[in-house]
Amino acid sequence: LNGKEIMVLYREMNYSEPGYSSQYNVHVSGFVGKEEGVYNLLYAPEGSNDLIVRKVAVINNPNVVNLYPVIRINGKELEIIYKGSTYNDSGAVAFDKTDGDISNKIVKNNLPNMNVSGEYNISYMVKNNMGYYSSTTRKVLVIENETEVTALLGLDDERLTSSNVQIIVNVFGSNYQYTMLPNGQTNNSNSFSYEVSENGTYRFVIVDKNGKQLEKEITVSNISKDKPIATCSAVLYNDKTSVDVISTSRILHYRYHIGNINSTYLVSNQYIGDSTNTEDVRVDIRDVFGNENTISCAIINNKYNEVGGGSGQTGGNQEPTYDKTGYKQAVKGTALHMKLPSALSARGNSIAKLNNCIANRVRKVGPGTRYGVVEAGVGLIECMKEMTGYVLSYDHWGGKIDQVALYGKLGVNPRWGTQTEGHSSSCASDVCYLGIDCASFVRWALCNGGMNFCSKKISSADGLASKTYFPEADAFRIHNKKLTHVYGKDYTGYDKIKLLQMLKPGDVIYTPKPTEEGQHHIMLVVGIESDAVYIAENGSKIRKITFSSLTSSGTDNTFFLLDRFYANTANRNNLY
Repeated sequence: LNGKEIMVLYREMNYSEPGYSSQYNVHVSGFVGKEEGVYNLLYAPEGSNDLIVRKVAVINNPNVVNLYPVIRINGKELEIIYKGSTYNDSGAVAFDKTDGDISNKIVKNNLPNMNVSGEYNISYMVKNNMGYYSSTTRKVLVIENETEVTALLGLDDERLTSSNVQIIVNVFGSNYQYTMLPNGQTNNSNSFSYEVSENGTYRFVIVDKNGKQLEKEITVSNISKDKPIATCSAVLYNDKTSVDVISTSRILHYRYHIGNINSTYLVSNQYIGDSTNTEDVRVDIRDVFGNENTISCAIINNKYNEVGGGSGQTGGNQEPTYDKTGYKQAVKGTALHMKLPSALSARGNSIAKLNNCIANRVRKVGPGTRYGVVEAGVGLIECMKEMTGYVLSYDHWGGKIDQVALYGKLGVNPRWGTQTEGHSSSCASDVCYLGIDCASFVRWALCNGGMNFCSKKISSADGLASKTYFPEADAFRIHNKKLTHVYGKDYTGYDKIKLLQMLKPGDVIYTPKPTEEGQHHIMLVVGIESDAVYIAENGSKIRKITFSSLTSSGTDNTFFLLDRFYANTANRNNLY
């Protein structure tokens, strides 16, 4: 967005759209009204499920009285005059803080025709030297004589409301008998109110003592009782719960409920609360008319359990321990050193069951989304561990060989765990076991998560970390604390905290500096906390890395932010 994401206007100001910059067509919806309230403008890039929201708050200007002249009429606001008589208008007076008495600048319109019975609204308007104007009106009834029956209809409040509206009825003339109301009942009072709860045209029949009828009607259009509509999503992290609400309604207040944690009414459509174990997240929304609704949030559970110590034994294998130091993982689990079908059958499982375990996780969150990719990567690790007791080996630089086995295919590779000779310095000896390297793992997660990556031949992390495979990416490189945009734009001095806020599960981090295994490295982001990210890598582990360590002096990391990549339907594969 150009300009601010949250704008504040005084009621008398006109809204000017600051616009946006995008290489995609953008559909803009919503409006900014003149009444007090918070208005949402929605910007939807073509082909994307994401919405960008600009909020415009319209408020009263406490200094408005100093800008506008004051005008008032002389005499009565309602005058009743007999037809054929002479009407002498009492006029109005006007004063301005700067200009003084400006009554001589008042312009009058719609003076009554004394030869024609009816209602007349005389308007008085005055403008000061600054260009601000004020106006007022006087109503004049021209009637035949004192016995003629006439009536005026009006509303007690013409502002938009969700409450019932009172129609005010005033009847004039000594010959008046009663009024037939819209509901069929009668009222013989000269002045009364009639309550309505729905918009529409309401007709009143005024009857005089001779039986003559006068019909008067008024249209009510300022009742808005429709419940505000919105969608809500809540992401559960280990250290927080993040809630976002998107609505085209004119929402004024939000109240967030996360389990038994309740906020007060707030003006923001975003909320960060404490971490919770519940998946019951709701939001009370109230629009500018006073209508209320409660919506339930779609839950994205991005929690990852931290298992301490790594001493527990399951089937002869230690449980994985998430790294708290940010660089080394103490326990990786026992690597698969037998053919995958044999490891599965030993526990009564099969290749088909393993593939279904992963695919079901992807289906649950939606193939072809960033969360589908996350579930594919994490599912490969967790389903493998659950169904075989092992994790995939990274002893062999498996990228090149694995491309042949999985080219154009979905699911696990039955050849994983097969003994093969070494092709990489990462092998501890001449004997290696076919597994999966970092680039192949990221490619595998993208492919099996529903993205069109099954036909991509990627032989290294360097090859994958390029505009060739992620042309839509916003890629930021941090090196020696300097932040630059990989595709040309200099972001020196850019706030790294904002980069963390933009990073999402399903994005990718690449480091061109050699790791301990001697290779460049690429990692799939699967979880985010306030100062840490969870990384799934190599098909065998999930680890926690502090964001400060990823951006510290001496680091060299590239962050691929893939919003537009996932939004591009051409990148999606029709899975399952």
